[in-house]
Amino acid sequence: TAGKLTQLFKTKMLSRTSLSSGASPASTAKSPNGTSGGGVAAPLSADELLQWSNEPVPTSLLRLAPEHAARAVKMFLGILRYCGDAPGSEQISQAQAIETAQKLLHQGLKRPELRDELYMQLVKQTRGNPSSGSRSKAWGLFNLVSASMPPSKDFTGLISEYVHSAVQDMEEGEEAKEAAAATWASLKRSTKCGPRRTLPSVEEIVAHISGVKLTTIVFFLDETFEEVAYDITTSVAEAVEQLAGLIRLQNFQTFTLYEAVRPVNPKLNPEPLPDEHLLLDEHRYVADIVAELRHPRVVREGCQSRLLFKKRMFR
Repeated sequence: TAGKLTQLFKTKMLSRTSLSSGASPASTAKSPNGTSGGGVAAPLSADELLQWSNEPVPTSLLRLAPEHAARAVKMFLGILRYCGDAPGSEQISQAQAIETAQKLLHQGLKRPELRDELYMQLVKQTRGNPSSGSRSKAWGLFNLVSASMPPSKDFTGLISEYVHSAVQDMEEGEEAKEAAAATWASLKRSTKCGPRRTLPSVEEIVAHISGVKLTTIVFFLDETFEEVAYDITTSVAEAVEQLAGLIRLQNFQTFTLYEAVRPVNPKLNPEPLPDEHLLLDEHRYVADIVAELRHPRVVREGCQSRLLFKKRMFR
């Protein structure tokens, strides 16, 4: 895996890399053991560049446009801060850590060009990390990122293989291995369903890190309801299967979730109108739907929306 990792990295990294002769910004970074020599540092290999460091990176790991490379540098500072590797960040509060994680997710979700860079930075900080606490935090952040967005198709196989190898690594600590296993599961789900439409909320991030589920209410046509548990990557298809189990419905393949939209503004709609049922794609994330239902725009438009479980309407 290490060989494949560095080989792909070579093809994607900056054209002015330190793999050839001559110094580059990347070659002046501190070595993985946290030390650096005086004068001009020796060029680093691709494998060395993908080893843990507690020093900021001078530029992006991958070949990016200048404006994205500058953002990549800030992203790496965020990772150092989250993991407690940056000076003064050893005792950051949970609120500060969550804020840092959310900013990293925002960059990856808003700018697809930075997603692979974010993944490679997390690979770097989980390889050869001498601190068990920092390594576990890096894997926890890796899990959060993989639950929120997949890497590009060019990097999916590589990242998946790297994460899977970490799960099988007998020398890895149990806490890091558990986080790597969770990352593996999250990666499979996000690769299937794609990136989140909405930025994961503080509530979602805290729940994900804590390993607990959030809940939302799903109604039936007779106005009864059930409570459904979900996390950052729970899809509509998974929620349907969960509901079927709750109500002991064995043949649930013809059932799915809808958004039931009910006009509630008497000024706009003086006469009661029937609900409009909007079919929800089975690959959509429940967390995205819940976030959109809670959006103030829905209230301003004079509508009340809720989740509805019923049979599909075939035409």
